[in-house]
Amino acid sequence: MFVRKKVNKSGSISVQVISKIKGKSKLIKTIGSSKDEDTIKEWSRIWTVAVFFALLFIFAMSVNLLIYLSILALTSHCVYAVLPFVIVTIL
Repeated sequence: MFVRKKVNKSGSISVQVISKIKGKSKLIKTIGSSKDEDTIKEWSRIWTVAVFFALLFIFAMSVNLLIYLSILALTSHCVYAVLPFVIVTIL
């Protein structure tokens, strides 16, 4: 995900949150549009930080899930497939 500024036909600039899925851009949210440069910079700055922390949160949850499944596999003597890793325990 990233924040982009897009110039409209009217000359105003829209601030948008975009996600790339399979090489294609998908609009997640339009923050707003304005002709005032200071407003556009402020929106961009705030939403860039928000997107960064959202991605950081998603990454942290993925790591926590991987650790949880690793501990579960080690304690239950089973084989678990955790993408992109395979965790095998000894019976």
